[in-house]
Amino acid sequence: MFLWVKKFKEKRLLKKTRSLLEQRKNHQLSAKQSQEELYLLNQLANLYGQLQKYHNDYPYALEMQVNTYRNIAELGDKNAYFYLAKELLRHAKACEQWQNNEVLANRFNQAWVEQYYAQAHQFLQLASAENSDALRLLGLCYIHGWGFEIDRKKGFSLLIDSINRDNSWDKLPEIFAKLGLNKPEFLSELIKFRTANNPNEAN
Repeated sequence: MFLWVKKFKEKRLLKKTRSLLEQRKNHQLSAKQSQEELYLLNQLANLYGQLQKYHNDYPYALEMQVNTYRNIAELGDKNAYFYLAKELLRHAKACEQWQNNEVLANRFNQAWVEQYYAQAHQFLQLASAENSDALRLLGLCYIHGWGFEIDRKKGFSLLIDSINRDNSWDKLPEIFAKLGLNKPEFLSELIKFRTANNPNEAN
C-alpha cells in the first residue's frame, strides 16, 4: 500500500475517533458507539505499526502506536494490556541494561527503569486474569528478576498455573519456544518444581 493511502487512512481514522471522543466527553456514547471507538482505535494502532518503516514521515510511529494502545487499555481492552506489558517490559530491560553499564548509567535512566517495570507489571497483572501468556510472562519476571526480587518459587508457580489453566502440559516444547526458553535445564527445573509441590499432578 502506498504511503499516501496510509496517510489518508490515518486522517480518516483520526477524524472518526475524534468525533466519538468528543461524544464520550459528554457521556453520550452508546454501547454500539463504544464498540466502534474500540475498533477504530485498534485500526489506528495497527496502522501506526505499519508506518514504523516510514521513518522520515513518521519518526515517532512506535510511540504513537504505544500511546494509542494506552487509550485502548483505558477502555478495558485486555489485548492492549498485554501489548503494553510486553512493550514496557522491553523498554525496562533495555534501560536496566544501560544502567548496569557505568558509562550510560544516571539517575534519570534509573527512574525510567523503575517506571517502566512498574507499569509493565501493572498491565501484566490485568492481562494475566485471562491471558495465559501474560501469566507466563509475569512468572518469568519473578524467575529472572525483571523488576522484582528474584523469586523462582513464585515464578515457577505462575508458570505452572498458566499451563494448568490451559491444560497444555503436552505442549511444553511449543510454550517454551514461544517464551524463548529453549534450555533443557529450565524445563527440568519446572518439572521438578511441579513434582515437588504437586505430587498428584506428576502422573
